[in-house]
Amino acid sequence: MRKFLKIIAVLAVIVIVLVGIASIALRVLLPPEKAKALVLKQLTTHLKREVRIGEVSVGVVTGLSVSDLKVSESPNFSKGTFLSSDQFSLRLALLPLLFRKIEVRQLVLTHPVVQIVRYQDGKTFNFSDLVPATPTKTAAMGAVPGLIPDAYAAGPGGAESAGSEPSLSLVISNAQIQDGVLHFIDHSAAKQSLDISALDLKLKNVSLTSPFSVVCSLKAAAKGVEASLQLSAEADLASESVKIKTCQLSSAGSTVLLSGNATQLKSSHPSVDLSLQIKQFNPATLNAFVTLPPTVKLAGPITGDAHVKGDDKSMNLAANIGLGALKASAHGEVQGATSTEPSINLHVETNDFPVSELAQWVPGAIPKTITLAGQARISADVSGTQMSSRIAAKLEAANMSIAMDAQFKKPAGVPLDASLIGEWVQPPSAMGTVPKGRAGTAPRTGAAPTLTLQSLVANLGPIHLQGNGSYHASANPQMSLNLKSNAWPVQEAAAWVPALAPYKPAGMVSMDVRASGSPSSPMANGTVSLQNVSAHYQQSDLTGISSIVNFTQQDVGIPKLTGKLNGSDFSLKLTAHKLNTQPDINVESNIALLDLDKLLPPSPAAQTPTQGSDPMSALGLTPAIVWAAEPAGAKPEFMPSKIVAHLSAGQIKHELYQAQNLDFKCNLTDLTPDLSRVNGTANLKQGAGKLNNVEKLASVSKTARIALEPIVVIQRLDKDGLLQKMGVPSLQSIPFDSIMGDYVMRSGIMTIRNFALAGHDLNLQTNGTAGLAGDQLLDLKVVIKLAAGLIRGAVGDILQDENGRATLPFSVTGPASHPTVVPDLREAGQRALQKFGGDLLKNLGVGSAPASPSNAVPSNNNGSSNSAPPPQQQDNPADQLQKALKNIFH
Repeated sequence: MRKFLKIIAVLAVIVIVLVGIASIALRVLLPPEKAKALVLKQLTTHLKREVRIGEVSVGVVTGLSVSDLKVSESPNFSKGTFLSSDQFSLRLALLPLLFRKIEVRQLVLTHPVVQIVRYQDGKTFNFSDLVPATPTKTAAMGAVPGLIPDAYAAGPGGAESAGSEPSLSLVISNAQIQDGVLHFIDHSAAKQSLDISALDLKLKNVSLTSPFSVVCSLKAAAKGVEASLQLSAEADLASESVKIKTCQLSSAGSTVLLSGNATQLKSSHPSVDLSLQIKQFNPATLNAFVTLPPTVKLAGPITGDAHVKGDDKSMNLAANIGLGALKASAHGEVQGATSTEPSINLHVETNDFPVSELAQWVPGAIPKTITLAGQARISADVSGTQMSSRIAAKLEAANMSIAMDAQFKKPAGVPLDASLIGEWVQPPSAMGTVPKGRAGTAPRTGAAPTLTLQSLVANLGPIHLQGNGSYHASANPQMSLNLKSNAWPVQEAAAWVPALAPYKPAGMVSMDVRASGSPSSPMANGTVSLQNVSAHYQQSDLTGISSIVNFTQQDVGIPKLTGKLNGSDFSLKLTAHKLNTQPDINVESNIALLDLDKLLPPSPAAQTPTQGSDPMSALGLTPAIVWAAEPAGAKPEFMPSKIVAHLSAGQIKHELYQAQNLDFKCNLTDLTPDLSRVNGTANLKQGAGKLNNVEKLASVSKTARIALEPIVVIQRLDKDGLLQKMGVPSLQSIPFDSIMGDYVMRSGIMTIRNFALAGHDLNLQTNGTAGLAGDQLLDLKVVIKLAAGLIRGAVGDILQDENGRATLPFSVTGPASHPTVVPDLREAGQRALQKFGGDLLKNLGVGSAPASPSNAVPSNNNGSSNSAPPPQQQDNPADQLQKALKNIFH
């Protein structure tokens, strides 16, 4: 034992002596000045840049140490400094070199500062000249030039056969970067400049054949956002794997943790088993690195976790994400993750989340007129590739309420769900590249990503919709949608539409709707089918309505509508065009009993619903029954610019108008509320009935205004007392056997080609013109025939025709408010002279026969003698009778 200890002691002394001798030899053979010159020469030669260093020392025990290392930008320091370091030291173990092992006891880089610049082309960096144009096999394998021997770096395909010992081995016991700084300046369009500081990296027992530890910490700042990284891992170069014990990324209250394994990283089949935990993540952190759409504002914080396991052939993933009250989970599989077209099969579903948060995340996505409240649930399945994916999604929102101003209110509790199945296709040209294997195929010009909806199903209460459609995500997006519903009870849907409540609708309705064009303003068309529909309209009841209503964005067509109006059978045909601009209506309606007391407003002050709130007007039912039933001067929303109508009624009932067998036709254009520019024609045929205050009736219906304008004028004259002065009995109530009228309108002027009212007590014929607006100027010729005996005495005798009826022709001129009425009694005077001779003239104070001027005594308006000298020529007896009757009537 003592001998062994002595041998050890001797060997120790020998080693100490040899180290001492080696140290002296290094100082003699490689003094600091020579070592510095050698290091400068080697660095300058290999880097092709200007290099500056401070002190250089070389020792057997202390190794190589370089202070104040600085490397310029290319080619010299006039362009700036690329890299600087306060201290670089490298210490090797000498004894292992005898056994073909390189053991770095210590490698330390103190406070290195590196500036990386990416130029405007996005591809060239300020270190590009330091990287070989064609990577060597050593670099491709990730070897460190100058440290890993070529024979080993070549791997199994190199000089050494598989499984053999490498010619050299490398071990780094301790490698450190202390307080490093990296400035990344990005001049490219990406603008991703980044600053890294406080970089500390520690590598323990680095080996090419066994695992070694990696500990790293750093701080990064980009675009005003600061983040810190803490990493503890174990790397194994032999198995090309890394085990992440903990990796924590923190920024502005956000913390993300990563752990797990990654193996065979440099092979063609890498595999991972990684777990990500989001303790808290503020989405605003992304703004510095990812540009979100301006309409998206995530309010955070986001929490959750994710797990990924598999290789490039098949990778399973699962995730749980929480954003406010929204919780979403996903699981699926990725096939061919590293291929040119990886495929995915993913299922995503949410909890019942409050839909009001959607307005916070995506402002503007929900129109301001729509208010959402309550909860909804979404689930979706996505499968396929980036170029072609199949999508199936479902929305369940029974607990969600929807309000659209005062037009629509769906309360929570009403069943609501929607599902779709479709395919998302993204052509190569839309992706900007041609996939591998298609290089010889020219991209499709103008192709845009397209979503094809093969199936779309929606249920809202009793309404069930089915359809399909498409969406083209081009610069000018285009969509198409086809929807068809079941027959659903309209009374249930009326509870969601407040405007329908006053109409008390009932019955069954079905729809077939199509929409296409821009998503912001699509053009719609379709068909609505009515089955036994009933509704209450103002004072009327519609029942048993059956019809098909065809519509487009501006057109409505009703081929045939049948039902009952206030218990009376009626039918309707209607076409309406340009409803949003210049409505053009063609309507034909027949009704057994037209009850105007219920259809027309009770007084001129009454207002009718506008188009926006009146579905009857929107369907054209109002003009079909009685056109434009509003007081004169009103300005309703709905006013046709053209109307062609044919209205027939077996009976008409109104407090001012009772009749039967009505047949009214009109073809009118340029319509305005006051009829000041109306053009066209109208024709009226009417059976027996009775007219009362027609002027009042005309004030609430333009149909009555046009058809009965001659009666309006006559009753206005009667009301003013003008006809009473002429001896005509009151005409405020007129029974009749028939009415016929034929009219032409030009620029608000009605030409009455012929109007005839026939009755037992009164016959009335009129022609001429009447203004329908403004002063309503009149130029009418009127003939009134009264029943025998209504005008008694001498005047009655004079006015009788061959049938014994008093006949009174007169003209009406001037404004309707104060017209001028002039009787035309020439024909009556001729009959009187023929029938009664001079005796009648004497009774009227005119004289008997033609005489000398001295015998003629004309009367004035009071019937007294005129003291003025007689005219030179005596009037004939007919003229004298005309003057006499004028004296009476005026």
